[in-house]
Amino acid sequence: MVLAGAPSPKPPTTLNPNQVRGFWAAWGGWALDGMDASIYALVLFPALTDLLPRSGVAATPGAIGYYGSVLLALFLFGWGLSMVWGPVADRFGRVRALMLTILWYSLFTFLCGLVTNIWQLAVLRVLCGIGIGGEHPIGGTSVAQESPGEQIKQGAKKVGEAVKDAAKTVGEKTKEAAKTVGEKTKELWRDTKAYASTDRKTYRKGARQKLNDLGEEIAELKNRKSEAADPRAFESQLDTLSQQHATAKEEFAKLKKTATGTKDYADARKEFDKTIGELEDGLAQARKQLHG
Repeated sequence: MVLAGAPSPKPPTTLNPNQVRGFWAAWGGWALDGMDASIYALVLFPALTDLLPRSGVAATPGAIGYYGSVLLALFLFGWGLSMVWGPVADRFGRVRALMLTILWYSLFTFLCGLVTNIWQLAVLRVLCGIGIGGEHPIGGTSVAQESPGEQIKQGAKKVGEAVKDAAKTVGEKTKEAAKTVGEKTKELWRDTKAYASTDRKTYRKGARQKLNDLGEEIAELKNRKSEAADPRAFESQLDTLSQQHATAKEEFAKLKKTATGTKDYADARKEFDKTIGELEDGLAQARKQLHG
């Protein structure tokens, strides 16, 4: 029974094919945005640990934190430059501009996986920021342009809920990644602190770990000899580093037998630290010889 004067319910509005395609195009672009942010947070620490030595920078906890912050700032700088997409959308249409922004940051995100030093990564992160910064507003306005007024209100509500859920998910992933980075940084800092300690036992533990790490790095470089610009010269350089590593092990053995607090102990530690420094410099130079 229908009461007189009662408004009849409006039939649900269906989307035409063009509106459906526009919605999924924008949704796909935003989904890739979230994936980019999540993956970057997860790989930042191991990526900088590998790239900084290739760029002639020691991969210390402080350096990783500093260059990670610089990369984030450059990404946001690129985001600020995304205003260039406005004239592109006006001239060629929002749909074409949306496709171009998605292609743009997808391409440069892919190229981030092929970099060989920190400077290349910095340039690509700026370019990624330009693409992602343009995709967000163009995607939103494209969906709004194709939707009737009532659908815009309902869509805005659903998009708000989806963004809230996505932000929660990304926040949890970022929190997990930050926890992992924090633990790794804490571990590296503990080793660095131990190596610099005045306590004999603590110093020996840090020095032994330093020797093991450098030995593993030399072994890794030997397995990558084919990637060097001049494999023969690279092999000769690694032989020299192996000899220095053997010398450092002998100096460490001598250091363990020397009484703490004596001039001999101070001289032995100074000599050992000098050899370790030369090893680290040599490894940084060796990494520069690699193609990728």
